[in-house]
Amino acid sequence: MTLTKAQARVVLLAADGLTNEQIAMEVGTKVSTVRSHVWEARRRLRVPNRTSAVAAYLRQLRDAGALEGTASGPPGDGTLDVGRPPRKQTGP
Repeated sequence: MTLTKAQARVVLLAADGLTNEQIAMEVGTKVSTVRSHVWEARRRLRVPNRTSAVAAYLRQLRDAGALEGTASGPPGDGTLDVGRPPRKQTGP
C-alpha cells in the first residue's frame, strides 16, 4: 500500500534520525500530527514499529527504482532520489 506525501515525508525524516518533535518543527506541524502520520504509515505498511516502517518504505522506494545505488556500493554519492526538499540547517 502506498503512503500519502505527508506520511512519506515523515517516514523519510525519521530515516534521517529525527525525533517526532524534530520532524514536527521541520514540517511546521504538531507532534500529535507527526505521531498520527507514523501510526498510519505503520498500518499501511503492515509493520509493528517505526523502525520497521522506515525499512519497509525504503525497500519500496528501492524496488520502485527511486533509490540511487545499493548497499554494496553506490555508483554516485548514494543519496536518496525521492523529490524531497533539502533539510533546513539548524544550529551554528
